[in-house]
Amino acid sequence: MKILYITCKDFEEATAISKKCVNMQLAACGNIFPITSCYLWENEVQDENEHVLLLKTNDAKAENLTNEIKRLHSYAVPCILEIEAKANPEYEKWLNDYLENK
Repeated sequence: MKILYITCKDFEEATAISKKCVNMQLAACGNIFPITSCYLWENEVQDENEHVLLLKTNDAKAENLTNEIKRLHSYAVPCILEIEAKANPEYEKWLNDYLENK
């Protein structure tokens, strides 16, 4: 199982990416959280409100999911972190059943 951690400019963008990827069966579930980010961009420290999108997928779909996020995302350099995860067996079965049902 994989979790993709993606920072988005706002709730609307995170929601749109989540819905598209779940509808395409590239991710089984998305969670969205408001955050404050501090980062360097164009030689200036930025302090911005953003939203984190966590998308849950499996190994087989992770690359296609990453490509779809890049296509949909508004940032020139989106943050997409792929994290290995281990779930309880029942949840992992649900996730894989959903992702493989296409």
